[in-house]
Amino acid sequence: MPYTQTKWSLAPLYPSHESAELQNAFDMIEEQVTSFEGVRSKLNPDISAEQFMQIIHASEETARVANKLYSFAGLSFTADTQDQAAQSLQTRAQQFLAEIENRTLFFSLWWKELDEASAGDSATELALAARLKAVQNVRDRVRVLERAHRQFIEDTR
Repeated sequence: MPYTQTKWSLAPLYPSHESAELQNAFDMIEEQVTSFEGVRSKLNPDISAEQFMQIIHASEETARVANKLYSFAGLSFTADTQDQAAQSLQTRAQQFLAEIENRTLFFSLWWKELDEASAGDSATELALAARLKAVQNVRDRVRVLERAHRQFIEDTR
């Protein structure tokens, strides 16, 4: 039986470009980042492991929703590069998520500024460092995928 190519469905991500679920994702990210910005004053070398893990979990949840949003926008555009709604959504998502990244950059900069003596060598602190490194690696992979996606689109034009 020959293979019949069909259009993929993005409904498992969001029902449509105009869906309330999609708008809720934008709103949720905004709320999470506003809350995340509130931890800035709590960042110091003596932060407790519990507080630090709460910050990491908040960052991970925001990244999860942001990645889903970005994936939906990118895949919608890839499915039909001439679709004005998909183009608009992709632009909106890229601008929004760039702003979000700028607003949360303070955390990565704070972490990188800690000297090794401040970071300590306890098992808990090493586990926290490994967790943060994993989060940073995911963000780096997303950036690589974004560049590959843009290159693919340019190559297919």
